[in-house]
Amino acid sequence: MNKFSSITESLVWLMALLFAAVVMGCGSGSSNAPATSSKAFTSYSFASAPGAVGTINETAKTISVTVANATPVTVLRAIFTTTGASVKVGTLEQVSGTTQNDFTSPVAYIVTAADASAVTYTVTVHEAAAGAAAVNLLTAGDFAILANTAVTYNGPAAASAVTGDVGISPAAASYITGFTSHVDATNDFATATEVAGKIYAPGYTGGQIGSLGTTPAKMTVAQNDMVTAYNDARLRTAAVAGPFLDRDNTVNAGDIGGLILAPGVYTWATNSNVTIQTDVTLNGNATDVWIFQIPGTLNISNGKSVLLTGGALPKNIFWQVGGTGVTLGTGAHIEGFVLSKTLITLGVGATANSRLLAQTAVTLSGTVTQPAP
Repeated sequence: MNKFSSITESLVWLMALLFAAVVMGCGSGSSNAPATSSKAFTSYSFASAPGAVGTINETAKTISVTVANATPVTVLRAIFTTTGASVKVGTLEQVSGTTQNDFTSPVAYIVTAADASAVTYTVTVHEAAAGAAAVNLLTAGDFAILANTAVTYNGPAAASAVTGDVGISPAAASYITGFTSHVDATNDFATATEVAGKIYAPGYTGGQIGSLGTTPAKMTVAQNDMVTAYNDARLRTAAVAGPFLDRDNTVNAGDIGGLILAPGVYTWATNSNVTIQTDVTLNGNATDVWIFQIPGTLNISNGKSVLLTGGALPKNIFWQVGGTGVTLGTGAHIEGFVLSKTLITLGVGATANSRLLAQTAVTLSGTVTQPAP
């Protein structure tokens, strides 16, 4: 009996020891789970250089950022996100949006993972060339709306839909529809309730409009100048070689909504369509110039806007659109001159602080106001 009790007691102690070992083993595994080796930058930009978004090459471990001309690159503060546990430049811990670095030369960032492994990213800052010159619209700049084939107004008859002159050529005045227009006694132009300006077409032949002599001559020159201005904008050289990257760092999609864009020439890959699905901001001073070379279409979503900050002026903004049209959705808003190869359409309540220059037609249910010179 005593012998049996002794064996039983030994077994109990053995089982207790085994249980303790299992518990300790589980506890050890829980507190020392394999550390992650993830150590990548997922975004990179500069707090003091709006629109300067880094292009991350994960394979080469490089980040390239272009800033506006004359940006003080010696005191830039990077805004970044990372999957790593820490980020350093040399021995200095980096705090997103706070730590300053001198980017006169490339800067090496050491990203360390939770498992203590590390990788180095090289960040290079490129300063854009001196600001582009504004596109000279020549006599096309005399018009708030200028078209080749048709101008159609679908808004209320009593509204001041257009502030500035309206012109068409080579199509006749009969292709300007929707306005309650009346030909002036001089037969040089027409007026309309909806237009705070004059309406010009080839059929108005009074011959009393000044140096060009006749309205048909005026309209021929304006149409030629519209094409010249369009090609000027189209052929400007971008500060950064290759297509502009949108907010998702892709070259074929063109959603620029949510971005703050510095002055410069922006271009996209062949046939890319550009959309503005949330407000986009152009930040710069009163002499800065923006030129957008869009090979496809430009579409601004309902209620979304192009916003200007820092003193930027609409007269220095040019949207050159080579695709099948420009569309402003219901209540959308654009700043800057639109030079379109084809149709320009403004939805109900859409507003344009702009000159709409279309090599086919303009259709509007909103309002157009030509910017101050």
